Amino acid sequence: MNRRLNEYHQSEPFKAFYSKHEKQLQQVFKFYKENQNSEYLTFKSFMTFAAQFNIFPSLLPPEQLNLIFRSLTKEHRKALNVLSYDEFLQGLLRIAVKSQSMLAKLYERYKNKVEGEVLGAKEHEEMYNIINKTKKEEGQESLTKDQENQIKADFNYEMNIVAKDKEDEYQKIELFTPEIMEGLMIFLDLPSDIKALGDKLRSLQRENQKLAPRDKKRAAMSLAKGGSPRSQSPSNFRSF
Repeated sequence: MNRRLNEYHQSEPFKAFYSKHEKQLQQVFKFYKENQNSEYLTFKSFMTFAAQFNIFPSLLPPEQLNLIFRSLTKEHRKALNVLSYDEFLQGLLRIAVKSQSMLAKLYERYKNKVEGEVLGAKEHEEMYNIINKTKKEEGQESLTKDQENQIKADFNYEMNIVAKDKEDEYQKIELFTPEIMEGLMIFLDLPSDIKALGDKLRSLQRENQKLAPRDKKRAAMSLAKGGSPRSQSPSNFRSF
């Protein structure tokens, strides 16, 4: 399976996709690095990116992101457990493969939007409904926005705790196309203007820092007792 995914990643149509969106994707990668002098994303950085853009749990449950990260790091740099920029792109491809039924519908709905034009609140609400409708059609659990935010609040961003015997599986990979990757870009809704994109990333970061000190203390106490930080505010992360 890894060989097939790598073939997609190295193919000319997907190279063209990466080149087309390189300016935006490079900026996102650099923004989420914990150490700006580093060339890598840590597990915490990767999962923070995924949570703030609502990749999990809107498109995928967090366990699937854990599996993707493990697959991309298990063969080398085991001690560092980090992603290079190229591996970050591979991560996006794997996210798209795992959620291709939803992303294909987003692409069909919004493929005619002006390149780099951000979507409004109405379109984000429509995306949320398209995703949940697709989940229901496939027998998956659809989540309310409050449930999504609670999952993100409870997640362990410090350590990848996915079971070692859990397989990183991909379905219907033969149906995967660059258009589905474009569906992921529609979902991420990244402005083409560098300044506007920077403003969006900083806005997401500020939302993530809205915890009051007493809430942080309460969350830390809960973790120390073996619980989960349920006191975190639902406004910490983007939600459609």
